[in-house]
Amino acid sequence: MRWHAPGTLLGRYIVVIRSLHQRGGIASVFCAPDLKPEHPVAINRFDRDIPDEPDLLGCPIEIQAREPRLQQATKSLFAHAEPASGTQGLRPSLPPEKGFNMITPISRILVSFTLCALLVQSACNRGTQPPSDPATLSVGYVSTGLTGLAVQVMQDQQLPEKHGLKVNWHGFVDPTSLNGAFVLGKFDVNLAAGASVIALARSQGHDVAYFFPTLLNSTSLLVPQDAPYTTLRDLKGKRVGWYGLASGGGVGFYLIAKRQDVNVLKDLALIQGKPPALMVLLEKGDLDGVLIYEPFVTQLVTTGKFRILVGPFYQEWKQHTGHPLEMAGMAASERWLRTNDGQAKRLVRAWRDAVTHIRLHTRDVLEKYSRFTELSSPAELERGLREIPPVFVSDWGNLETSVNEALTILAKDGALINQVPEGVIHQLKE
Repeated sequence: MRWHAPGTLLGRYIVVIRSLHQRGGIASVFCAPDLKPEHPVAINRFDRDIPDEPDLLGCPIEIQAREPRLQQATKSLFAHAEPASGTQGLRPSLPPEKGFNMITPISRILVSFTLCALLVQSACNRGTQPPSDPATLSVGYVSTGLTGLAVQVMQDQQLPEKHGLKVNWHGFVDPTSLNGAFVLGKFDVNLAAGASVIALARSQGHDVAYFFPTLLNSTSLLVPQDAPYTTLRDLKGKRVGWYGLASGGGVGFYLIAKRQDVNVLKDLALIQGKPPALMVLLEKGDLDGVLIYEPFVTQLVTTGKFRILVGPFYQEWKQHTGHPLEMAGMAASERWLRTNDGQAKRLVRAWRDAVTHIRLHTRDVLEKYSRFTELSSPAELERGLREIPPVFVSDWGNLETSVNEALTILAKDGALINQVPEGVIHQLKE
């Protein structure tokens, strides 16, 4: 089943991923004809154009879905698109044997991102209007990885309901799209907002605040196993893939590199992109290093092809300062927090219950919800049992101090923000 959607699909969530044509074809294929075959891309757009990716503006897109459930999801996503004429769809330019192997960790990341983009889309579209029932809480979250796993635990254990909450969940495939929708007021609470991103939003005049941390910064800098680098300084002048400074991983990288006398903005040849594309470029040798976070660090390290040069960042920062580094947390508008303090507290309690469940039943959780982590081999599971539970946060601890330290450094350097805006953190009073 194929559809052709002429022009840019404004107001829709678009994911373009090259070559998922391999055996079995379990995922849909989105192809843009003006993309170079050697340039795998995962691009996200939500009600806006992305300035650094202009090559997709106005390009025709053709979609192929092989499985009935994906056909239905695609049909819903592009309900306004007309069927393509003829039978000649876009084809991957590489033969299968030179493409991505569906069973490799790299491909699993690609498939995971594509499937999530399709299967959560109807939830994303429902999030474009605030809930009419004031007793209903609307929450946006990243539907992949550890946040997606925790939300699924909350849903399956009915934890919000146990705390008197009715939640409308709105999944997004990555933080960029989630944060863009959040500042536009598409939902009440952002479950995966970095404190630095909230500081940036406040400096731009948005009435938002960070009220509870959810994940520590599990980002690491990975390099090929046989690479000669032993310190971050060895990467000066080298090509490093990252997600930009306006991200938890980007901020963590900037702060930790600064302590090693490396200015990532000046000393490295930074390549900005999304995790799936960056990992493919690293495997091909087009990058010398890349930032990636859990559970994808575990997937890649256990292959034996990659190793951690620096990280995880929350541990690195704690060694230097005595405080771990956060990556994501809950945020909402100050106006909403003033009038919905009780709902915010109940959501925090539901999150804490989910973290407790994950820590008490880690093996069962990782096996049951492997679609979020893609950890399946014994080696992956064993490493996941060690590395994943500490990433989840159940209380503030000394994270407020860590956030303030990080923001002060960024402002002093004029990196991301020029001064620390007031009101970034809004701790709930129990």
